[in-house]
This record gives sequence, structure tokens and C-alpha cells, in this order.
Amino acid sequence: MQDLKKDYLESQALCRERFVDDIKRGSFHRFFDSLLRMIAPLL
Repeated sequence: MQDLKKDYLESQALCRERFVDDIKRGSFHRFFDSLLRMIAPLL
């Protein structure tokens, strides 16, 4: 249980808040963000 909490807190520190401006960005940026999210676990 302690490992789960530690993992959660470490993951939360790496996150960023998303805003409406992020959503309004063009489709290229959304695609690029999606691509980066897919390969992030491999890094």
C-alpha cells in the first residue's frame, strides 16, 4: 500500500494542470501531445 501511495505522489509531481487554452490549440499539437504520451512510458 505504501508503494502505491509513493508512486501516486511521484506521478502527481510530474503532472501539469490542463487549461482551456490547451484544448483550443491546433490538431497538430493535440496529435503531438498524444504521441508523446504514448512513448513516455518507454523512456
